[in-house]
Amino acid sequence: MEAEGLLPHSKAAFAAARETVGISQAMLATLLHINPKTVKSWESPDIPAMPSAKAWNLITSLMTQINSFTSLALAEAAYGPVELLMVRAIRKDTQVQIVNARIRSAMTALIHAGSPPSIDYIPMPEDTTRLGLDMTGFIRRPPHRHDKTHHQ
Repeated sequence: MEAEGLLPHSKAAFAAARETVGISQAMLATLLHINPKTVKSWESPDIPAMPSAKAWNLITSLMTQINSFTSLALAEAAYGPVELLMVRAIRKDTQVQIVNARIRSAMTALIHAGSPPSIDYIPMPEDTTRLGLDMTGFIRRPPHRHDKTHHQ
């Protein structure tokens, strides 16, 4: 069974999707409450174990979030330049990695669409558990800049 038709169920597709959503094997193992060696075995071509349905569902959900955020950024770019906000991580944090993967995906799509965004950092919040739930908070329009000749 394919996860909502988004990804072919292969070890290589699983590893690529995990990397795309911005999380390491260890981070995924923590999210799923399993041993990191299990995730490693899922991605190893030499071991027959395949990722669990729960793992596929999590990765598919994160991929869907990336696609939704990228679509939102592209829609905003139709109205003018956009600025994407990366979370400046001072420590490894799964939520930060996931949010920043969304930003990288949107940045790539905007560049390919001919609307390269500006990028800025926001500080990492103390509590990252709700980070990224409101995806619009990571897209903003630069303030309108007035021509300096009119202010002299």
